Amino acid sequence: MENKINLNLDYLGALKQAPFLIRELKKIIPDLKIDAYTGDYTSSDPIGKDILLNDLKHEGISSDKIEIFQSSWENRKKSFDVLLNVNEKNSELFPTKEINLWIDPLKFEKRKLLNKEEINDLKEKYKIGSEKIVLTGSILEWEYETILNGTKKFLEQKPKSKIIVAPREPPKSTLRFFSNNCQFQFNSDKEATEHSRYLVITELGVLEKLYSICDIAVVGDTFNGGSGQNPLEPAFYGKRIISGIFNCNNVKAYDGLTKSGLLKRISSNSLEEELLKEIPEDEITIYRENAKKFIESKQGAAKVYAEFIKQSLEETLTMREFQYKRWNLYQTFKSEFSI
Repeated sequence: MENKINLNLDYLGALKQAPFLIRELKKIIPDLKIDAYTGDYTSSDPIGKDILLNDLKHEGISSDKIEIFQSSWENRKKSFDVLLNVNEKNSELFPTKEINLWIDPLKFEKRKLLNKEEINDLKEKYKIGSEKIVLTGSILEWEYETILNGTKKFLEQKPKSKIIVAPREPPKSTLRFFSNNCQFQFNSDKEATEHSRYLVITELGVLEKLYSICDIAVVGDTFNGGSGQNPLEPAFYGKRIISGIFNCNNVKAYDGLTKSGLLKRISSNSLEEELLKEIPEDEITIYRENAKKFIESKQGAAKVYAEFIKQSLEETLTMREFQYKRWNLYQTFKSEFSI
């Protein structure tokens, strides 16, 4: 019987962490076949396959024995987990083992960062010159006004700066807001120049790479309510991070990065003040080292997940043992990562 699992990636956050689990699975189960099911996210285009293939390639992970499908909206499981359906036997006599794996621990996993040449290529692609870059990542529609007010005042005092806006909302709502409130350009504009002060990114799945070209990262889904965008992506690049005070996801990440000094949590009316602060480089260096140690201390979830899946596929566990270990796994990670 072949080793095969279904990997259900209902939303973009799960899709972006999948390569780190797949990497460990391929190490310990070389013959494993994976059927990955991606959602449509915020786009009507079936881009999940392209994002996953590009991320696997970037990490140096072979896509051999991986089939990628787009799930219909009706068939998607409304879940904030990476959902794995581990198929031991394709038979009614041997029921599918379903494993819900939290994605928060996977966000700490070691990853390949862009090198200097790749970062320069990215700057050229988005027409970034020598200006100071503030990147507002995965901001929601109800945060637009907060972001715009704070960054406009910042630009008045720091005119040789640029604001990159990577919204989570569909481009139509983004276009409507920014066209009414400021001069901006889209990343797809052929006439875009490096003198434009606002650059709006409409591509999906590129945010973690964009953090490599910024000086300050403003993390969205944290102002005026919100569940909290992943703050670890800019932290891997050692970027100074600003966020609002709201989050129910990524709890350990926010707590640890705040304690490290690299992330500062602020109220929505303090964005301009925080952006204008000048922090000495030797101080930032200490914060970066603190953050690096914190992130490394939380790595290893992908290996634990992969070993559990391997045991399940090899049938070394009875159903009762499987259920007990699955429960224990959940409790361990729930406690460790405050999920």
